[in-house]
Amino acid sequence: MDIQHDCHHNIFSTQHIHLDHDHCLEIIIAKGNSQEIEVLYDRLKSTKGFRHAGFAMAAMGDSTV
Repeated sequence: MDIQHDCHHNIFSTQHIHLDHDHCLEIIIAKGNSQEIEVLYDRLKSTKGFRHAGFAMAAMGDSTV
């Protein structure tokens, strides 16, 4: 949670799902330039207690249309 607060300008949305008593799934949708998002991802996946981390990027498209 502290990392998310540190990067609040990049966090667009989060969802926390309880899979069972001992396991949760955290989905974080972030926005920003790719370097900022990669730093955020690296910080999150290095957090103690994470069993798996995944990362997918998508472009916003041309915003001048």
